[in-house]
Amino acid sequence: PRARLILAGSGEPDYTRELEARVVQKGVGQSVQFTGFVTGADKAHWLAEADVFVLPSYHENFGVAALEAIASGIPAVVSPDVQLGPVVRDYGLGAVAPRDPAALASGILAVLGDVALRQRCATEGPAVVNSLFSPEVIGPQLRAMYELARSRSTT
Repeated sequence: PRARLILAGSGEPDYTRELEARVVQKGVGQSVQFTGFVTGADKAHWLAEADVFVLPSYHENFGVAALEAIASGIPAVVSPDVQLGPVVRDYGLGAVAPRDPAALASGILAVLGDVALRQRCATEGPAVVNSLFSPEVIGPQLRAMYELARSRSTT
């Protein structure tokens, strides 16, 4: 009952209007806020306010927003179609939950109810992100990938 849902990001205007209408129809407007696309200090503000970050995408080629949340020490709940899901699961940084409303709600409530998990994410999340995705780690991997692609080019 005290939960707040902050929907950050932008999408197709018709879809956003549909979501806003659902909020009004369900009578939960006091608990739901649409921020639109956020960057910089606004993004930092909303991440600092969050207890859990949820990305229940049908397809997410990586999940940069979830990575940013984890780097901020926030546990993430993602769908199996978010490619960052194995990192969330393998490092215990939240939950991977199906998009089914009941399963997603269960995953969110499990994360919110697990104080030890939330504390671990606050302390270990930033370090995990740095160890796996820092420029010092990713840079050499990208260079090797590009060098391999160049060596296999037919020109």
